[in-house]
Amino acid sequence: MVKSKVIIASNRLPVNITEEAGKLVLNRSVGGLATALGSVMDMYPMLWIGWPGLKKKLTKKQLKELRFPDTLVPVTITAKQLKGYYDNLANGMLWPIMHGIKPTRLSTTTDWESMEEVTTHFADAIQQNREDQDVIWVHDYHLVLLPKMLRDRGVQNRIGFFLHTPFPPAKVLFKWRRYRHMLESLSQVDVLGFQTERDVANFKECLSQAGLKMKQGGIVRAFPIGIDFKAYQAAVKLGDVSMYLRKLHKTLTGKKVILSVSRLDYTKGIIEQLKATEKVIEDYGPTKVIYKLVVSPSRETVDEYRKLKEDIDETVDTINSRFLEKYGVAPIEFAYRTHGFEELNAWYRSADILLVTPKIDGMNLVVKEYIAARDDERGAIVLSETIGAAFQLKDAILVDPLNVSDIAYGIGYALNMPALERIRRWRKLRKNVRQENIFWWTKEFLSKLFEKPSKRSA
Repeated sequence: MVKSKVIIASNRLPVNITEEAGKLVLNRSVGGLATALGSVMDMYPMLWIGWPGLKKKLTKKQLKELRFPDTLVPVTITAKQLKGYYDNLANGMLWPIMHGIKPTRLSTTTDWESMEEVTTHFADAIQQNREDQDVIWVHDYHLVLLPKMLRDRGVQNRIGFFLHTPFPPAKVLFKWRRYRHMLESLSQVDVLGFQTERDVANFKECLSQAGLKMKQGGIVRAFPIGIDFKAYQAAVKLGDVSMYLRKLHKTLTGKKVILSVSRLDYTKGIIEQLKATEKVIEDYGPTKVIYKLVVSPSRETVDEYRKLKEDIDETVDTINSRFLEKYGVAPIEFAYRTHGFEELNAWYRSADILLVTPKIDGMNLVVKEYIAARDDERGAIVLSETIGAAFQLKDAILVDPLNVSDIAYGIGYALNMPALERIRRWRKLRKNVRQENIFWWTKEFLSKLFEKPSKRSA
């Protein structure tokens, strides 16, 4: 009997194509989703379909010369399609809507056509590679139209969809004139996964108000994504991590370290974090505290992101200048670059407090990485009460991400937390992250996707 394979469809493949000296080069990328879905190969035959990251369409000859692994199927996208589908519609329109934020621009008919064209490319690739016994697992808001397109083509395979972002309430989603296309597509899957019960409730509310139902036997539930706990826990044994730790020890000894790690995005609450830490540093003593702010560059061609970067630079300069003039120290260290696994792990192990206060987030895996890396029971977390991680990690210090005073109070509480309370909280946090890890998440979702369909709908 032929074993079923898992066909994964996501916007990006776990590889990047770059041009070096006029030659195309294939590089494997490292990330949470790549690790998570890579684990599928240990359980089932797998095929991963996605865009390889190059902003132009490749010829069959070029694709052949790149020698993609047999488990990867590249979907090539033209620069024009990418602009409409990815920049304008997925990121310019859907990203803010999914986070409950009003988009600053309206998508056009051309953008919608680009999204349909790209979705068609994915549907073609799936149909060319599927067998009747296979299951199909689609990821994230970029491919929200794909399930219905497959059903319209007569595809009867079991289909799962996992949304990595939050799902908005009806009063937000229904402001998008094409919202019904999304709901009709998602209602056609057999297993629909969200990060939290809040997202499940929002989706069901939208489905009900739109007068739609899930397909017969379709289920909707939360599958909170995790991380590779053992990889972060064992990283201290890596030579580069030890090297970074030695360097940090020389500069950080005797100081309390507050760490924040995020990518450049208006949902991350970076300005509010800066204002809150300014209050704490003033009270605690600017010579005793360092605030390390790590921001990875993202979507720098988009006006809102360029403006945010300027605002961050200005806020950091203003705060540091004030403390320099008054105390002779600049307590905020702002690093606008991507930190590698080893360097980031060293910072996790050196920081007394992790500050994670997005206005809203699907899950936020940084907090879980920090917990896994710290096995000394000396860490503390100040966490936004509105993000997915807060639904699991209730022993973090939960704060209102829009309230600067509340964030500052949370940081102050973490700095002065009694040792026994810190240990008690930390042990519960680590237990959750250890048990509900990335492999648990993968197994939980796929076990439902491979289940025989029920006659009841969600």
